[in-house]
Amino acid sequence: MKIHIIGGSGSGKTTISQRLADKYNLPLLELDEIYWNDGNYNIKRPKYERNRLLNSFLKNDRWIIEGVYYKWLDDSFNDSDYIFILDVNRHLRNYRICKRFFVRKFNKTHKSESISSLIELILWNNKFDKKNMLKIKEKLNINFSNKTFIIRSYDDIESIIEN
Repeated sequence: MKIHIIGGSGSGKTTISQRLADKYNLPLLELDEIYWNDGNYNIKRPKYERNRLLNSFLKNDRWIIEGVYYKWLDDSFNDSDYIFILDVNRHLRNYRICKRFFVRKFNKTHKSESISSLIELILWNNKFDKKNMLKIKEKLNINFSNKTFIIRSYDDIESIIEN
């Protein structure tokens, strides 16, 4: 089974992907881990290195990939058995982004975020539905409509996989 989950920041991609990875014993790739350099959300990894890491992961027989990115992921979309678009309310996503920021700050995780990067992410997220989500849906519905599903929750994914 190969699953690609895409959606806006704070939509629940990581949480859902981790649950599925645990349930089905699948390796999981969080695209932020290869897009950003060593968890630093201010420094992008070079494209050649990011693509090398992605292509290496795609060699697995089974996997889950999750992230907000779509422009450079045709190989992942092609290889996927399922593509799930998490379409979650913007206000809920913004709440989750803020909550995640404070949890990371309090727990001092390896992911480096600043107040300014939090503000930038919320501003970007507020534009996501009108810009990026439309492009994501258009791209996936044109090229991968037979395996693309718009969902709102983990339960939606479970019912699709089980059927």
